[in-house]
Amino acid sequence: LSTSSNVVYINTITRITLSHNKIRFIPPSIANLPNLEILNLFNNQISELPTSLSSMPKLKILNVGLVFN
Repeated sequence: LSTSSNVVYINTITRITLSHNKIRFIPPSIANLPNLEILNLFNNQISELPTSLSSMPKLKILNVGLVFN
C-alpha cells in the first residue's frame, strides 16, 4: 500500500479497543483520527489523558474504567 492509501484507512477508523494491555500513556496524536467514535482503554495503567481528546467531535464513548497506577 502506498502512504496515501494508509492515510485513507486511518481516517476510516471509528472504534479502538486497547483494554487489558497495561498501557500507561495515550499520545495526543490520537486526536488525528477524525472519525473515532469509541475509544476503549478499560483496565490499563493510564494516569492522565491527553487534552486533545476534547477536540474530537465524533468521540461518543471513552471508557477508561478500572484505571490502576
